[in-house]
Amino acid sequence: MIQQTKRTLAEIPQRGIGYGLLRYLFNEPAVVPQAEPMVQFNYLGQWDNVSFDDADVSMPSARVLSLVDQVSVDPRNGRQHALEIEARITQGRFEIDWYFDDTILSSQEAQDIATRYSTTLDEIITHCSRATLVRVPSDYPDANLIDDELQDLINKAGAVPADIYPLSPTQKGILFQHLMSNDDTYILQYVLDIDGEIDISALQDAWRLMAERHPILRSGFYWDAVAGPLQYVSQEERSTWSVIAGGDDPMLFKRVMENDRSRGFDLETPALTRFTLLSHGAHAHKLIWTYHHILLDGWCVARVIKELFDLYDHLIRGDQPAPAFGGVYRDYIEWLADQGARENRPFWRNYLSGISPCVFTSTVAYQPATPADHAAYRFMLGHEQSRAIERFCVDHGVTVAVVFQRVWAQILAQNTGNHSPVFGWAISGRPADLDGAEDIIGLMTSIVPCTVDVAGASTVSGVRELQRRNAALQDEGHVSMSHFKSASGLSQEEELFNTVLVIENFELQDNLPAGDRYRLSNLQWVERSEFPLVLGLVPAEDFLIELNFNHEKFCVAQMADLQERIVLELARLSSLGNGNLEHDASLQCETIS
Repeated sequence: MIQQTKRTLAEIPQRGIGYGLLRYLFNEPAVVPQAEPMVQFNYLGQWDNVSFDDADVSMPSARVLSLVDQVSVDPRNGRQHALEIEARITQGRFEIDWYFDDTILSSQEAQDIATRYSTTLDEIITHCSRATLVRVPSDYPDANLIDDELQDLINKAGAVPADIYPLSPTQKGILFQHLMSNDDTYILQYVLDIDGEIDISALQDAWRLMAERHPILRSGFYWDAVAGPLQYVSQEERSTWSVIAGGDDPMLFKRVMENDRSRGFDLETPALTRFTLLSHGAHAHKLIWTYHHILLDGWCVARVIKELFDLYDHLIRGDQPAPAFGGVYRDYIEWLADQGARENRPFWRNYLSGISPCVFTSTVAYQPATPADHAAYRFMLGHEQSRAIERFCVDHGVTVAVVFQRVWAQILAQNTGNHSPVFGWAISGRPADLDGAEDIIGLMTSIVPCTVDVAGASTVSGVRELQRRNAALQDEGHVSMSHFKSASGLSQEEELFNTVLVIENFELQDNLPAGDRYRLSNLQWVERSEFPLVLGLVPAEDFLIELNFNHEKFCVAQMADLQERIVLELARLSSLGNGNLEHDASLQCETIS
């Protein structure tokens, strides 16, 4: 009966406002009853306190309504219904006022009805308190589920979800790729060295507090709904933790990392995060954090690590962590819903008009991979050149990102002969008009097409114009990759670009947390990409550049060649204006997995 009542109420469009307009404003005959109902029930909602314009006047709602009834209602005013019931919640209490027409009901009859109502309400409350929690589709208004789909979701989740809502465009793309291939492309691993004492139980408790604050960390996914894929939030956090001794053995570390990746994740369950602590004695550890990219992006990794160990420090000291009131991932999903159909905007059709696909292939001969080769080629740019780039950006009012956009476009043009190359650019995806967006934990970054005209010589004014032109990409990037292809006139099977530029946001790379009895260091990460070649930059005192490549299409020798070209083009660009910068032949190169 309760479920049916909820369904009936949920099916009323716009909570019945249309009925009120038709009956009382337009007097529509189709909705005017032949006789007034005998009973009217009016729930007034939460009336914890009613304040008037006078700041000194503030009275509980029950008294206000009593005064209104005594003073404002003319005694000659007849009631439209034999029984009128008004209910509300006041200061945490459920209150009901009963009004009756004494020409139809006697005082005793009205009292009997109120008593039976109260008794029945007590029975319903007792039943609901003892019975298993039951949900109906109307409990999740953003999910657009039918009964069978909701029960199927609950069965797969193993419990009644706390919340259900749609996916972002980027999440939809990752889910699609996962269902098509189910490989380890979207499994990310971060590794921290921990020097000193660590209480694994307290660290687990800190993560549970993190998951309470950020529901995305206890989310799973459901894709069998007709209306589209959904994410649900589990009532409880379900990450897994393990501790392994012998953490100083490099082969053990490599084996644990590879085994953890090979396990993959079942996206239908909300256990999409794993932690492994490799310990060598009591004071030397490696913490391996493995998660699926559909939950988080690189932008918030630093925030997660800082907040996790801040909570850990509080628990170790016996302090109560301060409550967090920041934004959550649902806020971003709701923001997206308010934007309307972004695919209908003309921006990307105009931006990509006349653009040809840009597919990078190296001029260096491909050398088959050996067991010693890896799919990540990393090198430090050098302090001198890193400082020169920063000076150039400060002097000319541009960002590091736009410098690397220009440099990467120049290299692509040299390779392909296309003087307006297009490549992917990873944007933060944090909307300026969403309060607290910078602090939201979740997947908000996305890959957007970035085009650069390199037909003319590099100039400072040209770099500034590129920054101005591409500023709109941040605002317009909240659409799917399939939309970019359609906007450029390509089929979904065609490739618009095969390289991506990523400016990482690891601001804690040089400032990792440290507690009273531990210190974090040596942050490393392993990630794969669906794109064959990704150029990643971690700005720091000494810029770290990573070339993440598909070893079936590229090789280490080709990455070494790219390193030389990147260094050369950066030197040329950063020397524009007053500066000159020579190539640093002493650059050290390191390849790691």
